[in-house]
Amino acid sequence: MDVGESWAYRARSQDPLVEVRVLRIGSNRPPRVLVRFVDDTFEGKEEWVPPARLKVLWAGVEEFRVREKRWEAVSADGPGRDAPEDYAASAVFDTLIPRDIATLGNNVRTGVSLIHDTQRLGDLLGLDPTEFESSPLACREDDALVAPWATTELIVRAAAQRNPDPILRQVDTEEAEYRHKTIHGEQYQSARDGQLRHLEAEWFVQRLDEPLNRPYWQLLRAWCGQDATDRHDEMVELRYEVARIGQLAEQAIALLREAGAAATPTGSLCC
Repeated sequence: MDVGESWAYRARSQDPLVEVRVLRIGSNRPPRVLVRFVDDTFEGKEEWVPPARLKVLWAGVEEFRVREKRWEAVSADGPGRDAPEDYAASAVFDTLIPRDIATLGNNVRTGVSLIHDTQRLGDLLGLDPTEFESSPLACREDDALVAPWATTELIVRAAAQRNPDPILRQVDTEEAEYRHKTIHGEQYQSARDGQLRHLEAEWFVQRLDEPLNRPYWQLLRAWCGQDATDRHDEMVELRYEVARIGQLAEQAIALLREAGAAATPTGSLCC
């Protein structure tokens, strides 16, 4: 930004955009810009403000408002930040979908997909790429297809069903870690003084049903499908049984060796 330019200013997300004129660029840290509010209702008010509050040149404010309304519409049907669906969708994207193909929105854009290559995503998921553009809320922006939660849910379900094993292994690992914490608690290093502290098991027990835990795991399993979950559980049980039998065999061999050693004469025979 340059001195003399007019910008659209907003202090909070719920505030309207108002025109301000840049008077001076600050040289200290954190950065600040001295602006004068243009509308007469502000009576010539001047204020040092963070540059991030200047959203767009005033000449492009109408286009900016249209873009914001488009984002509001496409984000409106999302699951909401910190919902189980939000965490589960993030897990699927992080594990199964390369970032150069598609990414997931966050914060106010929770639940929104940004698809950078519809053809590759279709090939990855076994879907017709046109399905990603089927929603009337879908739009193009910055070389990406912006799609609402309904499309995001289609993507994560298809990805989890097509390649469920990494997701189910992740759920198993997280559940095992959580069970350990609910029994033994957890040690952590304090950010304040660097000392090791212990978080009691009761703290984790109380949080068992929060979005980070049980509902999130249940949702991931549901997206993978019952058949895949059953097969995975059977394989886990089989591996456990093989390990158990292996341990029993090792114990039996050790006992036989001990018994054989005890039965061996200590002297020698003469003829």
